[in-house]
Amino acid sequence: MKAKVFQEFLLALTDLFASTGINNQSAAWLAISPIFDVSGSVKDVCKRLSDLTPSATREGPQVADLIVAFSALSKILRQTAKQQTVNDFNLFTISVTPFANFGIQDLVNAMTNTSSKLSKRSGRVGSISENIDQHLDRLERTLADEEAFLAAFSDLKADKLLKAPDVKQLGRAFTKQSSKSKADALQRIWDRHASLIGAGARAKATGGRTAA
Repeated sequence: MKAKVFQEFLLALTDLFASTGINNQSAAWLAISPIFDVSGSVKDVCKRLSDLTPSATREGPQVADLIVAFSALSKILRQTAKQQTVNDFNLFTISVTPFANFGIQDLVNAMTNTSSKLSKRSGRVGSISENIDQHLDRLERTLADEEAFLAAFSDLKADKLLKAPDVKQLGRAFTKQSSKSKADALQRIWDRHASLIGAGARAKATGGRTAA
């Protein structure tokens, strides 16, 4: 299976856990997904994972958070998924399990620091992840501030480093909703802000009174 296809599968898991309120799992699967944003196969990525010697900072979501879900997910996949998906997931679990005591970002950083023959975006996994985090933080900080949010949103749209999967990932983190395209993700991001602006305007108009 292509790595990018497997990344979409991981992002679907992110949505699944987010929709059921299992936020630590949602954050963990979202955090690991960038390592598959390459042009190679799952087998190629897992080979690189197996060869890693990461530094243990243990910041953010932990590899152990992924591991606790492996058994249940494997059972589900054996019943519902194609054999190739099952095989690739099993390969992923084998490659990641030795890093149980590491933070997921430790693996992402280590992957960034190794030479990549798989990706047309070689060496950008870490920088793209950081770029997404910076945009997300700015959007969250300016949410419901009309002028500041517009500036943050405009800068996001103008960022040529972010491709469609990156913007969809950011949109999912910001809105907790999936997007079919880059344009759809941007619209959902804007809609979240606009709904708060609208609610604020209605509250101001009624003096904070409610129908109750």
